[in-house]
Amino acid sequence: MRSEPAHWTELDLRGDTTYTDDPDWRMLGHDTGNTFHNPHADGPSDDPSVQWTLEDSTDGETSGHPRRHPLIVDGTVYTTIERAETSDTSENEHRTFVAVDPDTGEFEPIFEADHRIWRPTIVDDTVYAAVGTSVRAYDLADGTERWRSDKLSSGLSSVRRVGDAIVVLSDIELYDYSDGDFEPLPQLYVLDAESGDVRWDSGGASGGNEPRLPLITDSGVLYPNAASFRDLRSGEPSAELSTPVNYPVLREGEYYGSDDGGLVSYDWETMENRWEYRPDNRSIGGWMGQRRRLRRRHRRFPRPRIRRAGPGHG
Repeated sequence: MRSEPAHWTELDLRGDTTYTDDPDWRMLGHDTGNTFHNPHADGPSDDPSVQWTLEDSTDGETSGHPRRHPLIVDGTVYTTIERAETSDTSENEHRTFVAVDPDTGEFEPIFEADHRIWRPTIVDDTVYAAVGTSVRAYDLADGTERWRSDKLSSGLSSVRRVGDAIVVLSDIELYDYSDGDFEPLPQLYVLDAESGDVRWDSGGASGGNEPRLPLITDSGVLYPNAASFRDLRSGEPSAELSTPVNYPVLREGEYYGSDDGGLVSYDWETMENRWEYRPDNRSIGGWMGQRRRLRRRHRRFPRPRIRRAGPGHG
């Protein structure tokens, strides 16, 4: 029998997120609070210089898919590239996950896949990534595939390991009409980290642009712009938010996001509004950091390159 969700202030909410103090950058957004901030990195110098460039054969003029988010774990850079000798069109994508020497830019392939290798995360010498419509786990040392999940959904936008669970998010709303009813398909999945089996799934919410990342904290998970804060183990709603936001960020007890064309901040423990910013003549929104706001614009993307800055880089 399902219990009713508690009132927000009845929960023991400390705002504990995973990987916040991690010196490595093992996932998009750095940590499960989506801070996009590594406290152990100083950032670039005042006058950085390019030391090497890793080329990619993809022509990414109209698609956001070829864009990369390199990972940095134990001093090695990891990313995915498309190689001209194995791909000829956007429908025939063959990707390679590579380890890059941060000093020279030389790389070694770890594994290949016959689809995009999307949103990789590295935890405990294992690479978890969306490949096509499923999630796969690979051994970081030799590229051996450890498992692959069943088909989940298109548009997998986030893959994150927390404890013994893999939290997977799809940013595409799909519906099932097979029984004549308008039934939404799941957009949030929690998998077993050892087997890839689905433990539970649920619906999501609309709004916002890619990348869409869940907020994972206090043994719960929150889909962007959704009201239900779900228990990570059971999937049951622990509480309902009266103020859901897109691009959720949690840092030091402050909950940031975007709603109705503006930027807002709430106290995570009480959900009391701390401030909001709503320009009169335009709508704004996107990922917020401590000192600056990150915003995604629709534009044409040049051929992607991964560059390393000179001395003092972060």
